Amino acid sequence: MAGQRKHYGGKKRKASDGPRDDVHPGHLTKNDECKIIVLNFGQWSEKDELVKVLDANNHAYKAVQKLNKLSYGFIIYESKEQRDAALEVLANVEWKNGEKLEVKPALPKRSVKPMATADEPKEPGQLKTVIEAVTPWHNVDYAEQLERKEDAMKKVLIKIVRQTRKDFADKAKRVVEERNRLRKAQKVASMDDVVGGPKLEVPVPEWLDATGELYLVANDTLYQQIMTSTDAPWEAKAKAEGIVGLISFTSELVGAHKEGALLTYQKHTQSWMPLSNGPAAAITSLASLRGHLLCATANGEIVRRVVKGRRDSIEWMTLASGLGAITAMTVHQGFLYIATTSGWSKAPLGPEATTVLVFEPAPEMAFQDVSGLTSHDSKLIFIQKTGDHLSLVHAETDGTVVSSTKIDVATAVTSFASHKGLCCPMERIAPSPVLEGYRNKCEFTFGYDVDKKPVVGFRVGMYKEGVVAVGSPEDCINVPQVMKDICKTFQTYLATSTLPVYDVLTHEGVWRLLTIRLSQRTNQIMLMVQANPTDVDAAVWATEKTALVSTLTAAHPGISSMFVQEYTGVSAPAEDHPIDHVYGATTIEEELLGLKFRISAQAFFQVNTPGAEVLYSLVKRFAAADDKTQVYDVCCGTGTIGICVASEARKVIGVELCKAATDDAAVNADLNAVKNITFINSKAEDVMKELLRKKPEGEGAEFVQQAVAIVDPPRAGLHTKVLRSLRDTRPVKRIVYVSCNPTVSLINDAATLCGPSTSNLRGDPFKPVFAAPVDMFPHTEHCEMIIVFERV
Repeated sequence: MAGQRKHYGGKKRKASDGPRDDVHPGHLTKNDECKIIVLNFGQWSEKDELVKVLDANNHAYKAVQKLNKLSYGFIIYESKEQRDAALEVLANVEWKNGEKLEVKPALPKRSVKPMATADEPKEPGQLKTVIEAVTPWHNVDYAEQLERKEDAMKKVLIKIVRQTRKDFADKAKRVVEERNRLRKAQKVASMDDVVGGPKLEVPVPEWLDATGELYLVANDTLYQQIMTSTDAPWEAKAKAEGIVGLISFTSELVGAHKEGALLTYQKHTQSWMPLSNGPAAAITSLASLRGHLLCATANGEIVRRVVKGRRDSIEWMTLASGLGAITAMTVHQGFLYIATTSGWSKAPLGPEATTVLVFEPAPEMAFQDVSGLTSHDSKLIFIQKTGDHLSLVHAETDGTVVSSTKIDVATAVTSFASHKGLCCPMERIAPSPVLEGYRNKCEFTFGYDVDKKPVVGFRVGMYKEGVVAVGSPEDCINVPQVMKDICKTFQTYLATSTLPVYDVLTHEGVWRLLTIRLSQRTNQIMLMVQANPTDVDAAVWATEKTALVSTLTAAHPGISSMFVQEYTGVSAPAEDHPIDHVYGATTIEEELLGLKFRISAQAFFQVNTPGAEVLYSLVKRFAAADDKTQVYDVCCGTGTIGICVASEARKVIGVELCKAATDDAAVNADLNAVKNITFINSKAEDVMKELLRKKPEGEGAEFVQQAVAIVDPPRAGLHTKVLRSLRDTRPVKRIVYVSCNPTVSLINDAATLCGPSTSNLRGDPFKPVFAAPVDMFPHTEHCEMIIVFERV
């Protein structure tokens, strides 16, 4: 084998050499000219289903592409000519439900950019400092970071509602289309006369019901009315002493206190939390405009809240003045309506509305003594004093009264608003216990800096945007100092090595990636060096590895384990790509929540150990397991969650694809004397259906009354088959979902778990019941989210 390798020993290029200037990267595109898009592939259809149909029709093609939960897919051909010839043929191929394949040429991607070299002009902001690229929020106060992340997680919960509601609406549309098709086929007069087919009604779960809630404050008490009907009862919910204004703002119910403070109502604790200070003048009413909070004040002004960093760091901008005593206001159908002691006015909400408001009379709204105003479902809703009582009035914008109902809980109201809120209660974000040097694992890239000098560190921008330059990690505040020191030592080693660093543009060079794992509790360090020694003589490479181990371990006695991974591919290697153990132990040990965990080189472990303790403590609480509960830990990694929960449960079963992780998990269970846990090494989608449908076995199985699934998937989310299995397995009453990608995959997976049943998605849906964000990555925009689903 040695004779098949070229001798690289420093004669061709040295580590000090820069990248080649004659190589320019091409566009990051695929040959879209050879693709056909199948528009009616079906959201839940599998790639193999179309493959079978094409093969049955003796159709020649190169490949079929289908991404999970997308309604379309692609067929790829060897050439554009082959693709063009296939279009007419495919249009006559029968697909599902008697339909023909709906196909057309795929359009090329328009979003991709050509790669850029360090010499080429850069777009503004494309090249960053390392600290800007790795910790973009390093200059943001930590309290403000938490507020930003908390707001982002609230938006996730709102999007879950929107996506799930859309899925129900889409199903209702499909049902109507299918019933109409059957009506025509059966030649009957109406869809009610159709025999067979799907039921016409698609009931929407109560938690998705868009009716919303009304709130009013009277006698220092907050009352709530569920808007199922205009005469629904009012129910006392919480104390509201001094609240003089209410508004639904960024998914929260915000109240204005008579002393000037703005507060948010915490539904699950029935209490009020500070938001920020109010304007100088007393507040009489609140409104929400395009994400901005508006206040009407006692001196006849309307002012806009301007946030300057943190929520409590604000200024107030005057939008209108001289309006008189404003008793109520609301945004409705392109206008801001205000009710004053002298009548109604409205201001059009054009582009300039967040800077200045110009009011005009609204004589059509001839209602007096209005003490609260909101809008819902194209109607203005307000509270009006009528004789000796208050009335809840629904009216059109032309002043036509739709309904008027007596309010029997009070004779005077200090504030009033409609509010939908989040899909479920959400706890305040849990902060990271450690803000600097918190990462226990870092992957450092070998490359060239902007001056074309070899360096080990982080890329200073996005590779997909054309940035390939690498910078030193020295200023990165989330990287422990010992990792920076090891990078410095390797940097010095590069200066003397005859082997160059890897160039991502030419795919030439040797040193590619340095992964460092660190336990700051056991003081153990593991290194894994990824290299491409294809063009290096075997003897030279063996000598180089020995020298590298000697250099690093001599400079850093804390290194207890070291591996080398040889990889010749262009993209990232598979998770189980082989590695060579070259020094010390094969694992390191970490401590978490009083438990010990063995970690191998390729196993997953949360990168913020103190943050993981916060995360797993919440997971344990939300699982609510007891001695009658069987817990299924899906995507269990090294078994951390399952082992942490095991003390509360009857039985825990962990499922994980990575063999190294399940090997570690079994050892970890033994290390902690956990006897009621089992680990299965396989794709979760391959075993979940059988596993979750299987009756509990073993000692005490007859006492198992419920199953709880804990899922901690990678960024892509759960596989479609796992989602189907969870939906279709009745014993699973609760799912605790831990998401590292809440803004994308969590929304999609939640919509699947909670959405309507289909031919491929069976079983009663779930609903979100509780959520809790956890900050695992200070100084970045990333956040973990736990959300609990329960069977409807």
